[in-house]
Amino acid sequence: MIKTNELGTVNKGFLWEYKGDQLVIQKSLKAGNNRMIFTKDELEKIINYIGDEGPAYLGNDIGKLASGREKTGIGLFIYENSDKDLTRAQYAGHLVAIFLMQNIIEAYGHSRDLTYILKRPDYISFLAKTEL
Repeated sequence: MIKTNELGTVNKGFLWEYKGDQLVIQKSLKAGNNRMIFTKDELEKIINYIGDEGPAYLGNDIGKLASGREKTGIGLFIYENSDKDLTRAQYAGHLVAIFLMQNIIEAYGHSRDLTYILKRPDYISFLAKTEL
């Protein structure tokens, strides 16, 4: 697995790997390890959203998502396409960190107002290079 840091001021590390058409993200929590899996289909939908929306905001604040006040963004897209799963939507930040690390997207703006645009629509070939 590859270690990457979350974005923003928290800067916690997490592990991830792309293997067998699945992206597995694992982070340590006080209650134990937390693991989330995104399928190739889900990743394609998220990447297409970023490409179509571009520039796209992160939009993954749990409180705002739950109350319907979050701005249109990657987290809101995941939330609306995953049966309103707040935990899944919160992983938008992890996905963005991975996509930035792999040069799949680019970030623009300032720390609190970053937006993301698609740099490489052929992202699977870049993630697949990380398979162990």
